[in-house]
Amino acid sequence: MGEVYLAESQGAANVIKQVAIKRILPHLARKEESVAKFIDEAQIMVQLHHGNIVPVIELADEGGELFLVTEYVPGRDLKTVLRKMRSSDVSIPADLAVLLIRQVCAGLDYAHRKCGSDGISLGIVHRDISPSNIVIGAGGEVKLIDFGIARGRGLLHQSISGTLQGKFIYMSPEQADGRTLDSRSDIFSAGLVLYELLTGVRPFEGRSETDTLRLVRLGEIPDVRQYRPELEPALAEITMKALAKDVDARYQTADEFGRAISHFLALTESSAGALQVTEFLKVLFPEGVIPSGEDRPQSLDDALNMQLNALTPNPGHMEVTRTNTGPLPARLSASPQNMSRDASDNQFDALSVTGDHPVSHITVVEPAKGRKRMLFLGLTLGVIASLGSVFWAESPLGGTLSVQISPGDAPNQRVTVDDVPLKVGEKLRAGRTYRVCVAADGFQTHCERKKLSVGENLATVDLQPLPILNPDVTPKGLQARILVDRVEAAELPMRLEIDRTYTVCAEAKGFVSDPPCHRIKTKTGVYRPRFRFTPQAEIAPRPEVPSASTGVVPKAKPKPKSTSRVNLRSIPIAEVWSKGKKLGITPFPIKVGPRTRALTLRAKGYAPTKVALKPGQRGDVTVPLSSYAYLTLRVHPPASEIWLDGQRVAEGVLNRRPTEPGRHDLEVRYYRAGELVGKVKRQLQLIEGKTHR
Repeated sequence: MGEVYLAESQGAANVIKQVAIKRILPHLARKEESVAKFIDEAQIMVQLHHGNIVPVIELADEGGELFLVTEYVPGRDLKTVLRKMRSSDVSIPADLAVLLIRQVCAGLDYAHRKCGSDGISLGIVHRDISPSNIVIGAGGEVKLIDFGIARGRGLLHQSISGTLQGKFIYMSPEQADGRTLDSRSDIFSAGLVLYELLTGVRPFEGRSETDTLRLVRLGEIPDVRQYRPELEPALAEITMKALAKDVDARYQTADEFGRAISHFLALTESSAGALQVTEFLKVLFPEGVIPSGEDRPQSLDDALNMQLNALTPNPGHMEVTRTNTGPLPARLSASPQNMSRDASDNQFDALSVTGDHPVSHITVVEPAKGRKRMLFLGLTLGVIASLGSVFWAESPLGGTLSVQISPGDAPNQRVTVDDVPLKVGEKLRAGRTYRVCVAADGFQTHCERKKLSVGENLATVDLQPLPILNPDVTPKGLQARILVDRVEAAELPMRLEIDRTYTVCAEAKGFVSDPPCHRIKTKTGVYRPRFRFTPQAEIAPRPEVPSASTGVVPKAKPKPKSTSRVNLRSIPIAEVWSKGKKLGITPFPIKVGPRTRALTLRAKGYAPTKVALKPGQRGDVTVPLSSYAYLTLRVHPPASEIWLDGQRVAEGVLNRRPTEPGRHDLEVRYYRAGELVGKVKRQLQLIEGKTHR
């Protein structure tokens, strides 16, 4: 429909700004339908002013040619990023992936809610959310582009019922059925982009245009954890809810989708931001995040398009014909297995409809007759033959991978290649390096990188049994709590990881263990740390023994009343602090004077615990530390202040704030224009070790 140029706009004092110019193709400029759609795009975008949407600067007419001037975003579109991830065998961190879609949701929500000057919603639906229409700037910003087929109120051109617009592979089921669309269709398409970012898989990718459309209409998508088992269940739930076939089961607004992502990022304490996005792009594009501008064919389609442009400098003199039922050209119907990955990507991206056309619309350009036709045909065949031979020569042959696991009887054996379950006899691309992981119940997961060669490949994996923790507690039958790295063991014996250092502690009410904790560094085998418990009532000073010569119990020497000695222990091991100074680590011997000695025990992950040692107290004193309670809180509107126990602690959000267990006073204050306009008070009862949301 249009072509895009990079341009410079010169202002006062020779200030130069780079902009993008989109010009309607000359041979379409004569068609009233195409001109109406081009004006509609400008009419929509000129009203959208949001940080996640590329703004239109102006719509202009130069000598009868319409063109749009928009902001230029130096960076990469998401389609290029995904292609580079596949070719470089790089995966994007999950929190970065959802961060990108969070910004897409912000732009979509703004567009969906946009009202006209009359205060009535414009009813905008983008209808073409796909990686090629999402731009990531070099600074980490994310922007939506191309509202060329968007639907909205008051546009010059309206879609014909039952026709399709958009890229088939990123359509919603209702869009593929030609039904009336609302904003929830864009949410589904955004969910497809998130699915592809997380897994590298396009769930509706078929072998042909018709097959792709059939898969879209079925709307059956495997759970995202089938390809990424390590994903957080909450993230998998968010992704699959956005991809629900039933529109009422999806997120109902883009804001709801985005808030679910924000909630996930807050609970996982993610630090993902624009800086991390930029760093990821720098790793992915070491040659430079901003394209160099060198034009070179990336696929057979690109090369043919460049050749067509070179041969036909004036498209205005060409004729356009259509076919609704004819077969696909050979370059589109070719099986992806016989093409390079880039060519395959281009093939499926070509399966898009940029106007209101029937499902199988193909536009065929017929060049001028006579000599030009012969020249065109000869050059085109030459390009096909030469580039075809290059692609054939460079196309990697297939290889298969067999994994021999020892021990062979390891239960529930699982093999994944790049986090995707390996199927028996599955063909993989040779010449690539894959991450192969083998897992089995009761064994340490083994991962290695393996480069596949042509033909059969064999990998031999020796699985190491996980170490087992089975503490020895005396007296037998005592109900003791076993803490592993400060977390109570759910059941014993329990399996640990190899090559890890654990702190294993034991505690029992009314008993004291000696020692209270053990540190173990794991290999394979069974670990039985010993805990000997003694009732606290039995711990007392030793009685005086009569003299062997006189049989008289000697009088005890009067001890100074000013001091006594205490052996301070804690579960788990903790630092001992007094008056802001660290004294040592438990078990810690300490003298108690004529006054009560106030101490504080501190351990990572536990609330500070105060200890008061009274005058004359002696012997062993064991103190179990209290775990923190954790408070996560989100406030709407987000400009509100959060006060806890009379102190201002945050604005808008608390992310898993460690707080002492017990009762707390919560107050939220909302200000507008510097004046307090609202206040909410709550009393919270926080439970030790629990996260309150």
